[in-house]
Amino acid sequence: MASSLASLFLGAWITWVSTNRREDRNRAKEHAIALRKAGREFVDEVRDYCDAQLKDNGSTAELRRKRDQLNTQLAVTRLMRPEWTAPDVLRAELDAFDGSVAEGWYFEDDRSERRPRAAAVIEAVETLDRRIEVVVQALQRPGDADDLLGAEFGQVVGA
Repeated sequence: MASSLASLFLGAWITWVSTNRREDRNRAKEHAIALRKAGREFVDEVRDYCDAQLKDNGSTAELRRKRDQLNTQLAVTRLMRPEWTAPDVLRAELDAFDGSVAEGWYFEDDRSERRPRAAAVIEAVETLDRRIEVVVQALQRPGDADDLLGAEFGQVVGA
């Protein structure tokens, strides 16, 4: 009878552990999708902002809203994976990027001088998006997370 109870408890424990791991993987994959979406929406908004600046009528209101959405997703990533340093690094890059994106648009010859500024801003946001995609891949493939994050961000876990 004792071995039957032990087998029953062992089976229940194994079921509980595997169910929790599956739920964690599913949550991570769903969050990865939300993070990717927020990143892409931010990139699209930066492109739209740059296009509007080339026409001399850009507004940062929507840009800031998309930035806040992305920042929220990165904060959720930090909560899900507190040992990772990458979400904090990306949040710092996002804050620095947001602070500089609205600067440097005032030129004498608007169109010809604004094009290089637009290209530089778009290149910077695409770099940020590429780095966000690394975190997305790490969320989707937790077994490869150390390698993915280590290759892009150096130190994987906080000290």
